[in-house]
Amino acid sequence: MSSSHNSRLGRCPRSYGGDSDARAERRKAQRFQKRAGDAAMARANLSGATSPGGAALPGGAAASGNATGHHHKPDWRDAYLPGRDVDAVMGIDIETTGIDPARDYIIDVGFEFMNMASPRPAGEPETYAYEQGYYAAGDAYGQSRLAFGVPPENAALGNALIAKLTGIDVRGRSSEAGYRLFDEWPQAQAGLLARLTQQPYVAHNATFEHSWFMLNVAGYAESYRAGRITIIDTLPMSRQWDPGAVPTNEHPYGDNTLDAYAKRQGALDSAHNERHLDLEDSHIMLVAMKHHLAALKAQGKAVGAHRQERASAASPAVVSGEYTIGLVSNYQDSRQQRENRRRTIVRVVCVVIAVAMLGSLVIPAIYAGLLTLPSHIRARS
Repeated sequence: MSSSHNSRLGRCPRSYGGDSDARAERRKAQRFQKRAGDAAMARANLSGATSPGGAALPGGAAASGNATGHHHKPDWRDAYLPGRDVDAVMGIDIETTGIDPARDYIIDVGFEFMNMASPRPAGEPETYAYEQGYYAAGDAYGQSRLAFGVPPENAALGNALIAKLTGIDVRGRSSEAGYRLFDEWPQAQAGLLARLTQQPYVAHNATFEHSWFMLNVAGYAESYRAGRITIIDTLPMSRQWDPGAVPTNEHPYGDNTLDAYAKRQGALDSAHNERHLDLEDSHIMLVAMKHHLAALKAQGKAVGAHRQERASAASPAVVSGEYTIGLVSNYQDSRQQRENRRRTIVRVVCVVIAVAMLGSLVIPAIYAGLLTLPSHIRARS
């Protein structure tokens, strides 16, 4: 028997059924976690609440829709409102030359801070001159606007769309005119990253900012993976927790633009429109978020508390169709036990096969040894 054949026989046979079961378990766990949400995400979310005001979701315990009942896909934000349990946050918005973070440039970053629950820090300036004179600083503080440049070739071409939308003309933002490129300025990236990790940051459609930071801020991806960055997105807050987001043919899930959300929450006068400029947009976003959270908390004090307690007592593992973290833990424990049993069975099978193979080698060797003995000894044997 060849050595290669022996090596193949010496391996423990691969359990194709086990691999299939493992894949099925992984897919099942992924679906389960999608419904249950994630404990890390819950750091800045509404712990234990089920819907605006703490009332059961529309349609009973199994329902999983938004505040208006029109968002039918299960989502952890139906049970855990982003931002409900936070206080100090940083609102941020960026202006770019396009939508591709790998090819376009960040040309403006605007951010400010606001406390959602506690008073604004003492000693912070009470006024700030926004571009829009009718914007009042209110509870905001630490306002900052950072301007960055583009390569000379981009400046020479200009960008009429961005100029019309934001008022920023990149023809005056050339690196040759003294403006530094954000993605080539390590100190600016480090300063922004330090602010992003100090407290949760808020953005409207935060996926946009997140994608740009992942590719253009050194250390952001590592900080995000390590759990040092908490993101709050006011877009799903509007979509799933604002009853004013009435579905229409044009907006099947309601009008959830920052302009519409800010107007519904009293952060922007109906006579004016969103400025589409980083700091100003960050400001109305935070004001709208604070008004929205205050309204939801007021509703929670008035309705649904005893109903929620009764539902929890009747079914401690399920809250409005969403599984609690305890149930996730129990599921993971049972899954680990099944995995341990499978590994034990595989080890036993491998040992049995190894013993059988050893016997198949030892017994012929003993027999061959007996054949080499003298004939009178073999006869005596």
